[in-house]
Amino acid sequence: MRNSADLKAGLGLQAYGFVAATLALTVLGTTVIVRQLDKLTNPFFPPTMLEDDADRSKARVGSGRPLIDAFEEDSYAGVWRGMREPSLYQWSNPPPTDLVKAIRFTWVPSFHRPIVVRIDWLVGGAVRLTTVRAEGTGWGDRNKGDGRRVVRMLSPSERIALAEVMTSTQAFSGPDEGLLVGPDGSNWIFEATAPRIYHYEAEWSPQGQRREAGLFMLGLTGWNLEPIY
Repeated sequence: MRNSADLKAGLGLQAYGFVAATLALTVLGTTVIVRQLDKLTNPFFPPTMLEDDADRSKARVGSGRPLIDAFEEDSYAGVWRGMREPSLYQWSNPPPTDLVKAIRFTWVPSFHRPIVVRIDWLVGGAVRLTTVRAEGTGWGDRNKGDGRRVVRMLSPSERIALAEVMTSTQAFSGPDEGLLVGPDGSNWIFEATAPRIYHYEAEWSPQGQRREAGLFMLGLTGWNLEPIY
């Protein structure tokens, strides 16, 4: 027969386990609430591009068809939030006071860390490059933090080359388009923002002009990123 000391110890462990489980659920619930509030107050996409919760064939706002489903919305916004990148959609209305316009290329491969390449045209004429590489190594944590972040101004020759690529590929100014997802590969996401303008297009492991534009943007990082797929 168990003595009173054993019973007390057992009850103590049960109480500790109950408290620990309660605290874990509280933290999890708080995290979910914080994420939902952030999603509502700092969206990365306009509602006209997102699918409606009640009818996935319709956009959340307006009569058009959605470009971005709920999974893509959470996944890509999670990449940018984890890498401490701004919402270019939010930047469109109103833009930061020092900003004229901006573009961002995001490479999200299946088996490697995401890369962000953002270019900001600033008031006064300077053009600023920000490149970010996530620090996580596994699927669950690969979007955490900026394992490497570099900020510098583009040189005159880089600005000329950028203008030529943007003109020849139209990658940041074509029609808004969603992506076609495959089993293994990468998402190539192109965004552009200016006052009251937000542009989005994406494609799964593209070829042709979008690939040319994405490779140019990745080349600005100066990093060895092979393989690029």
